Amino acid sequence: NIYSLTTNNLIFCIWDGCLMGGGVGFAVNCPIRISTANTIFSMPETSIGLFPDVGMGYLFPKMFNGNLSVGLYLGLTGAKVKNIDCVKSGISTHHINSKDIPELIKKIKNKSKIINNYEDLYLIIGEFCVKKFLEENFFFENLEIINNIFICDSLKNIYIRLEYEINNINSMIKNKKLFSMFEDELIAKKKFLDNIIKSLGTCSPL
Repeated sequence: NIYSLTTNNLIFCIWDGCLMGGGVGFAVNCPIRISTANTIFSMPETSIGLFPDVGMGYLFPKMFNGNLSVGLYLGLTGAKVKNIDCVKSGISTHHINSKDIPELIKKIKNKSKIINNYEDLYLIIGEFCVKKFLEENFFFENLEIINNIFICDSLKNIYIRLEYEINNINSMIKNKKLFSMFEDELIAKKKFLDNIIKSLGTCSPL
């Protein structure tokens, strides 16, 4: 369920489900973007031989506090961002519980006559907000790895950096005497890198 609503020419979106492809291009331009535990954000166009369109080729480099690597990662792999990670990374501006959606919409409708600007809307949404995006609290999972690999030079170099990181982690996992305390963390990182290789392998080589 994706709600796109207006009140007094003020636009806001509630994403209570899958937000992918063309819907993303419209929804991310809303000043107020509300996610829930059911939100799944993705631009999976590369899996069918396309590039992230509907304006996302322009927006991806500007999102995530201007972190180009995150936009490049999401654009190339079509990876999904789910649940509260949407608001932690700034894809959404607010995060609420799904059960509160009807009450939130009802309250906005009831107060529509006195809602004159986005500040008025912020106050109402704030009553239901579980988490709000703040630039200083920006978070994206595996950000350090993404920054090290997804540098805007060439896809060939991205693959080289991926293989280097995987080989490096494999060596550390084998050397259990030195890295036993980090083994679970290393295995999780390797799984993340393996998934990137797998994702890129299903995408258009162009």
